[in-house]
Amino acid sequence: MIIKEPWEKNAYEAFTQLLGKVSTPPPCPDYFSLTYISSLIISNSRSVLDELVKHLPQWGPRELCLVRTNAPSYFQGHMKSVQREAVDRLKERCYVVLYNPRREFLNHAKFLIHYKVCPGERLVVSYRYYGSTNFTVAGLAHPPGRSGNYEEYAYWRRRKGFLDRRDAFYVRELLELLQHKLKQVLEPDYVAQLLNKHAEYLRKTLGGIESSLERSRGESRGPLYAAYVSSLAARYMTLALAHDLPGTPEVVKLRERLEGWPPGLGVFEVEAMTPWDEEDAGAMAERLGLDQDTLRREAEAEGKALRSYVGALEDLRKAISRESWEAGLRRLEGVEGEHWESVGRYGVEHLMALERLLGWGGQFLRL
Repeated sequence: MIIKEPWEKNAYEAFTQLLGKVSTPPPCPDYFSLTYISSLIISNSRSVLDELVKHLPQWGPRELCLVRTNAPSYFQGHMKSVQREAVDRLKERCYVVLYNPRREFLNHAKFLIHYKVCPGERLVVSYRYYGSTNFTVAGLAHPPGRSGNYEEYAYWRRRKGFLDRRDAFYVRELLELLQHKLKQVLEPDYVAQLLNKHAEYLRKTLGGIESSLERSRGESRGPLYAAYVSSLAARYMTLALAHDLPGTPEVVKLRERLEGWPPGLGVFEVEAMTPWDEEDAGAMAERLGLDQDTLRREAEAEGKALRSYVGALEDLRKAISRESWEAGLRRLEGVEGEHWESVGRYGVEHLMALERLLGWGGQFLRL
């Protein structure tokens, strides 16, 4: 690992050097290109976002780019606008994943991985950038006249005749996430299942709140505090799901309903306040000065919000049919329309390419 001091721009130089390699011509005619990006937040600064986007491949059957990051709805104020603009720009060239069906809370991973694969020549050229650096100016560099961050990073390039276990891990992740995005276009039933499963998760969380309210009479603050924080996290994940779906009129209504009940704490506060168990929850509530009456009020408010969220998800699920969903997709315009049109146009080919890559087994994939 290499350290980036606040006054250095070595991380930015390494990052842009790698991006330059990503956009180099492929080393063979039968190539397939994979670009996989992950970051907590992504800057809309010209010096980062423009540099990133201009080197990313255009949509095409041989070029796959996927970005996973956090939904703009996770943030507040200007940060929300910055993330939304970055997500829209990246949608011009990449699949963008804002919600993982595994129900991750925050996407903290920060990396850029690129492969140029030549099956006929048994050649893989890989480029990797890992680090604590978000793809922001302060994270990657020392802005003129301002302070940068203290970060760590690593990057390298390799040529080899096979994909190893580590490569296979990322290819399988890409396959899973690509299936998730493609099914949102091709399978309205999948969208309905997503909504139903997440509503069940919210009901379970709501049950935890109701149980803790009963148990809290004369007991410790631990159950109430744990249920309160779990509800806040569940509501953030619900916002992420709503923004991961195509922005059809029905989904836009869902987003508006959910955002009418915004979580009362910032996402990083929720992360820091998450306890290990109920004993830890009680100790944290005490350290934070949250008495039982306060926690009861907060838990009761969370219960109302969760019921509203469940109702909104159920209303959308009931409204989904193949005809209505396909009609909604056709009505999409601008960046959103072009993005989902590209997902539908190239998704199956990309999926088949990833499956072939994993299916080469001992001929090309060393496990």
